[in-house]
Amino acid sequence: ALGDTHPVTLKATGDLATVLKDRGEHTEAEKLVRDLVSRSREAFGDTHHDTLTVMINLGTLLKLRGEYTEAEELLKEVVQKHVKLYGIEHPQTLYVMGTHTSLL
Repeated sequence: ALGDTHPVTLKATGDLATVLKDRGEHTEAEKLVRDLVSRSREAFGDTHHDTLTVMINLGTLLKLRGEYTEAEELLKEVVQKHVKLYGIEHPQTLYVMGTHTSLL
């Protein structure tokens, strides 16, 4: 059996959260994504690409739910990590910066 932190399990959980978000079930999607952030950190670490991607997804969900302060704090953290890891001109860094800026 696959464990809670197996990459396939994490991917499936992320896919389910996306379906829930697309159906407008933002509260349920947020619960899954919060758990996914925790499990991704456990599996890959705080600065792994997959963990950062899940954190972006959580920030986007928080924004959709009107939780702007928490979304901004989370996305600011992701921007800082991207800049440190990839540089300021990396496409993913620019994407995260755009997502963060849209909250201002």
